[in-house]
Amino acid sequence: MKAKLFFVLIFLGVLFSVKVKAGVADTCGTVYSSSDTAPYLPTSGTIKVYVIFAQFRDDPNTDNNGWTKDSYPDWANTFVNSSTGGTYAWNNLSHYFNQMSNGAYQVVGDVYDGLVVTDYDQSHYSSIGEVNREIIMEVASSVNFSEYDNLNGNVAGTDGKVDFIYIIYRNITGQTLMSYTGVARLNVSSTITDDGKQIVNNSYIGGGVQQRGGYNGRDYTLYVAAHEMGHYLFGGYHILGVSNLALMTGGPAWNASRGMCAWERQKLGWLSYTDKSTDGSVTMTDYMTTRQVLRVPINSSEYFLVENRKKESPHDYAGDTGFYFYKVTGASSYPPSVDVLCADGNWNFNFNSSTLIITRLTPNPTGTYDELNRQYLYDSDGDGIQENYCCYTPVYSENAAWGDAEDAFDQTFNNVFSPASNPRNTSSLQFSIEVTGTDQITFYFDGDGSGDEYAGSPSKPQNLQVASNGTYPVLTWNANSESDISSYQIMRKKDSGSWALIATVTTNSYTDTQVITTVQNNVFYYKVCAKDNQNYYSVFSDVASISGYKIYKTNELYEEEEQNQVPEALLLSQNNPNPFNPTTRISFSIPSNGHVSLKVYDILGREVAVLANKVLEAGQYEYNFNGENLASGTYIYCLRTNNKTITKKMLMIK
Repeated sequence: MKAKLFFVLIFLGVLFSVKVKAGVADTCGTVYSSSDTAPYLPTSGTIKVYVIFAQFRDDPNTDNNGWTKDSYPDWANTFVNSSTGGTYAWNNLSHYFNQMSNGAYQVVGDVYDGLVVTDYDQSHYSSIGEVNREIIMEVASSVNFSEYDNLNGNVAGTDGKVDFIYIIYRNITGQTLMSYTGVARLNVSSTITDDGKQIVNNSYIGGGVQQRGGYNGRDYTLYVAAHEMGHYLFGGYHILGVSNLALMTGGPAWNASRGMCAWERQKLGWLSYTDKSTDGSVTMTDYMTTRQVLRVPINSSEYFLVENRKKESPHDYAGDTGFYFYKVTGASSYPPSVDVLCADGNWNFNFNSSTLIITRLTPNPTGTYDELNRQYLYDSDGDGIQENYCCYTPVYSENAAWGDAEDAFDQTFNNVFSPASNPRNTSSLQFSIEVTGTDQITFYFDGDGSGDEYAGSPSKPQNLQVASNGTYPVLTWNANSESDISSYQIMRKKDSGSWALIATVTTNSYTDTQVITTVQNNVFYYKVCAKDNQNYYSVFSDVASISGYKIYKTNELYEEEEQNQVPEALLLSQNNPNPFNPTTRISFSIPSNGHVSLKVYDILGREVAVLANKVLEAGQYEYNFNGENLASGTYIYCLRTNNKTITKKMLMIK
């Protein structure tokens, strides 16, 4: 397949010495043009490819994650299915595109049945095109290349040229022959004519893919191959800051291409959005396997997308399970700007060029950067090449640039995206989204400036800090910006003990006079939630801690206090919030050790949930109840222990 335009040879981005895999410059070297005319392949129907696995004679790399040096990978001959239909030996290239397209786009082909080793050492060759030509000529006698000319441009037909060849190298050292992990073009030093078909050199997208790093294993090789074919469908650019959530991922973390995000699949006609612009709840199934996506339109080129990532697909490598919210701008062109609204929020970061360490500082709800897209380019060794430092170890506390377990919105970590949350909805459309169930979200839109976007729960309190004033711990946090916040509840636990409610305050600070910090025998942990005038509660803030010694005053002597003071009586609190939809919290206190039963019944006395049924020590407890599968109505929750029973009513409203 050959494009009919001349392209300016401009390489994407900077050659990074990325500190992810030693010896691998994890970048894609596909070229682009201002007159990019993707797609270069049809986005429906079947494309037939030919795949060759190759190794340099002097390959020095002994790493083995599935491709042993000097051997043919045991997964190579099932890398692509030979025909449509049937089953898949594993989640291979054919399976990938079949699932992403819901069967509309099929990739089939053949694999040369053996490892092709170069005739010479790597230093012998002056270009990768010279090597590729040798590799193709080596297998030519075993291939009928006329079978692989089925396209004329991006439509069915023939043009006398082989459509698509993959040459997958186990390893290429250095950057002389190939400085990228993969390139969506096939270079040959001179035209090959075989079986009446031509294989010609391409300086832009065309002819196939050359890629390296196959020693990293089967899945690594698969997703590089899928990404490079993706350039034929989308064009030569990358979508930045969507690591492990999309196919056409670029920096800051390279080689993080996995299952397609909703924008990609919709762009290719492989799914349709469902628009949402009115209040109400929506049940959402697994995005990747059912293709269910919600869109909140802002204007013709800007909108929000919602996916429920349950990771039911083997190609879903999202770092977290739950709801992913994306803000898309420039939506009609490629690449769009896709901002993953990470549930752990936007932050101010610092990069220390002496220690080469990135640290997260303070929340910045209206800022630009989160852990998924924060990067610094810095030439640390003076060789003229900028290294890419982003939020993965060893320059950060975790590999968050690849996605982590706090990226998705859910009911416990961060359940509200609004004009008051972190990350914050700063668009011209005032609305909020609240996660109200494992498979349910609720929308609140402000159509008249009355603040209806805050009709749901408050947003998560931010920036909880705890420091000593010389004697006691002093807690501070950023005040919630919703206008109807009535109070904050403060929870504390000692070491590995249980959480207990210690105070309710109306300001965004608190001094804990029950803990002395000048004697540091224990660690005390704190968290805060916000309550509004509707008696709705936020999720708890992130946890902050300090060392100290908890005491209480008796007869003017200070004695050590247990983490949970023994309650004087059996107590069962009213659930909060009440009414609820679909979750609420139930708290109780027991004055002595014993078997405890906490169950929920419907109004007819039928048991619908068991929250606790075990022996508990004396103390204070709190359980979350999720009634998302229940109908609206009155329910009864019942606490039984030591021959005593307490019941209360609660109301579910959907």
